[in-house]
Amino acid sequence: MQWYWESSHYNHQMGRMVIDRLWNNDDSHDGFGKNLTAENIAGWLGEERSNLNALVRSQPGLVKEISDLIR
Repeated sequence: MQWYWESSHYNHQMGRMVIDRLWNNDDSHDGFGKNLTAENIAGWLGEERSNLNALVRSQPGLVKEISDLIR
């Protein structure tokens, strides 16, 4: 959440990172963004699902809080 500003916005640093990543193919922000292709999207989706499942298992209170908010 380091780039989070408020409920629907992120700060200037985040915007700069997005623009750098998209227009300059800048990969200097380790772990931020990934070029998806037909060859790598299935693997990336699998990693993301695995990460989400690990979060759900390790943070049941957070999951309940979010579930309560969206009902």
